[in-house]
Amino acid sequence: KEIEIYDLFKTLIIILKKLCDKNIYHLDIKPDNILVNKNTKEIKLADFGLACSKDKMKKTACGTRGYIAYEVLKDIKISCKADVFSMGATLYKLLTEKRIYEDYISYSKNPFPYYQKAFNNILNLDMKYLDYGMIITDMIAIHPEDRPTPTELLRRIKQIGNEEQDEEENQKYDKKNDIDILSYIENMMEDYDEDFYDSKKEFVEELINEYKHTRKINNLENKDIKKIEDKYNLKLSN
Repeated sequence: KEIEIYDLFKTLIIILKKLCDKNIYHLDIKPDNILVNKNTKEIKLADFGLACSKDKMKKTACGTRGYIAYEVLKDIKISCKADVFSMGATLYKLLTEKRIYEDYISYSKNPFPYYQKAFNNILNLDMKYLDYGMIITDMIAIHPEDRPTPTELLRRIKQIGNEEQDEEENQKYDKKNDIDILSYIENMMEDYDEDFYDSKKEFVEELINEYKHTRKINNLENKDIKKIEDKYNLKLSN
């Protein structure tokens, strides 16, 4: 209660992004592993005993019940999205004082009732927490492809705080402000990592959102969408 909720969310999401950028999977993110300095209120993530790199994948489920992502329980190939879920479950616990689930066996068999209950609990929060709750509902989505990347989460949390992007980010996105969307995507594709993103489609859609956000564009023209789809052989979401 001594920490401003905005600072808490932003710091934990920055930590999450740094892990993902370094291709590290923590796999045990939970409130007990969040450390806070009593004097400075500095926030840190601890206990990397279960952590691994993307090159050394876990073959068995691990973590703490209530914070383990669905794909980890099902022994599906994991990505940084597993930590996105765990961080979302951690933030959910901090806001509601409840775990998303207690029995991981029941959750792994049918996670939908647990998600719906968590969603309803978030809707019943005080209105001042609603924006944060909506971020959490996306972070704890059952399937990893439905969860936002840490980059998208950081952009969303900064919008809540009415922050501008960091100067370094602005330079990255605005240095070729006059180029068209297809050229923009081509320039950024060197950042694509198939082990981080669930699909090339997800990465391209995130680039499109960043392009629109930095240029204050609501929608792309149909011809531009068609060019992107043809170039990368995919079907974009509406």
